[in-house]
Order: sequence, then structure tokens, then C-alpha cells
Amino acid sequence: GNYTCICPVDYMQVNGGHNCMDMRKSYCYRNFYSDNRTCDGELNFNMTKKMCCCSYNIGHAWNKPCEQCPVPNTDAFAVLCGSERPGYYIDITTGRVIDIDECREIPGVCENGVCINMIGSFRCECPVGFIYNDKLLICEDIDECQNGPVCQQNADCLNVPGSYRCECKSGYRFTPTGQCLDRNECIENPGICNPGQCIDFVGGYRCLCPNGYKTTRDQSMCVDVDECERQPCGNGTCKNTVGSYNCLCYPGFLNSHNSDCIDVDECSTQRGLCRNGQCVNTLGTFHCVCNDGYELALDGRLCADINECTVNPGTCGAGTCLNMDGTYRCICP
Repeated sequence: GNYTCICPVDYMQVNGGHNCMDMRKSYCYRNFYSDNRTCDGELNFNMTKKMCCCSYNIGHAWNKPCEQCPVPNTDAFAVLCGSERPGYYIDITTGRVIDIDECREIPGVCENGVCINMIGSFRCECPVGFIYNDKLLICEDIDECQNGPVCQQNADCLNVPGSYRCECKSGYRFTPTGQCLDRNECIENPGICNPGQCIDFVGGYRCLCPNGYKTTRDQSMCVDVDECERQPCGNGTCKNTVGSYNCLCYPGFLNSHNSDCIDVDECSTQRGLCRNGQCVNTLGTFHCVCNDGYELALDGRLCADINECTVNPGTCGAGTCLNMDGTYRCICP
């Protein structure tokens, strides 16, 4: 003598289990195009089909892919909403037609403003600096900076929610009289170009840097030049210093007045080198060419006498070999 509906997921039993009410929440669209059955104007918040389609001036399509909402004053609209007029629905417990409180039921409506519910509809009141967007149902910020020049000369307009403010451009300062006048950065910040020179001009300044420094791309500072990047030392290791550099020269080289490493002529600067021979300078070093009867010592810096009597024991035959400096002689019997 009775029945109960077993409702699918996202549907709720109503009327004592005799009906199932769709509780699914999905996309709600402001516009539906019947010629190609497409939608646009997607709202930023999901809602049930009844709330999307039955509320006053909310949705014209629902779900994805979108389904057209029934048109007001039709049977299909009355079946979904319980009333032929938008802004109302049937209370499932009392069966009475009651007003939809769009302000409470639809999240995000009248964002940034005040939502005022009315019988069968609602309205948004936007604060100063905002304007109502009928497509998105929110109060949008007015960008006052787009409405022509609103700030004085030498100032930039900065839009903020509900208003705007004027800020002096870089290189200008705000005076008590409300003007943006040129700043003299060189006086305000005496060491701004240190160790260079500060040159002020209207709306800015630039730095003139000494040797060993360069300006930044915007010419607002002097920074050290890393001279070692161009490898100035040649035959040595470069060490960068603030404003300059030092060369640590390899053995056989020394620093020159041009701050590079040049060859040391050991043959000219070191007395007694290659004694008993000839000194030949080469890049970074030297070598000795020894005279006849001499050979290069182990340290490579001197020519030592060759003892021919020891090197060639039978040189004098039956006689006696007598070694001499650079030569020898035989003493015969």
C-alpha cells in the first residue's frame, strides 16, 4: 500500500521518500545559445540546478556539457522550481511557494558589495570606487587610472581596490604643498656614487666613475671592474682588488710599470751567471752554453771544469795526465 524511492548518489529523498530531489552542484552559466547549444559567462561558484535556474537573474544554463534552464512561465520551469516565476521555489516540507534568498543561497554573489534580498529578486549595492558587473554578478573595482590623467605632472597613478593614489615618479619627491618636485639625489645621498662623482639632472642623476670602476646599467652606482677578466698579467696570475688589480708573476718574470709580467733577463741582472761559458736568455728562464773543457753544473747556473784525466784515463798513454782549468796536459817520462 506504499512505496519508497531509492535515490542515486547526490539526490535526496523528499516527500517522505516518495520523490528524489537533485542536489548535484555544477557549473552555472549566464548565457545559453540555442543555435549551437553552447554556453558562456560561467560563474565562479557551483550550485544546484534549481538554485541556478530558479533564482532571479542568475543562470540560463547549468552543468557540463551545459543544459539549458527551462524558460520562466512554462510547465518545465514550474516542474523544476514549483513556480512559473523566477525568484521562488516550493518548500519541500510545507509545499508553500517561498522566496529564494539569493544573497544567502548563492555564494559569491555581490562580491565586494552588499547583497540585498528582495521578494522574488535581489540587488547589489556597490561601494564607492566599484561598479556592478551584471554578467559576473559582482562589484568590480573601477580603475580610475584609465580615466585620463588623474594625477599631476611628474606623478604616476596607482589603482587600488575602490580608489587610487598618486605616487611621485622616480627622481621626484612629494612636497608639503602636494607637488612632485625634482629630487637632488647627490645632496640627499652624498656617497651615492662613491668613489665616483654624482651628477644631478631633472628627474634623476648619474655617476661618473674613476679608473678601475664602472657604472651599473642604470648609471646609479659605481662598481668595481674585475680587470682579471681580460687576463692582463700574461705570464702571471691576476688578483683583483677594489678599483685595481695585482699580478703575481711566474718565476722568471717580474711586474712592469704597465702592471703586467715581463721576462727577467737573468744574464744581465745576475752577475757571475754561466761562468766559464755564455749565458743565453730565454722567455722566463736562461741557459748556459759552456766553453770547451767545461760542462753544465747540476744547478744549471755555472760551467764546471771537465776532468779529462778521469773521464778518459788512457789519454796520456805512458805519461801522466795533469788536469788543468778548462783543459789538461801530459807529462811524459
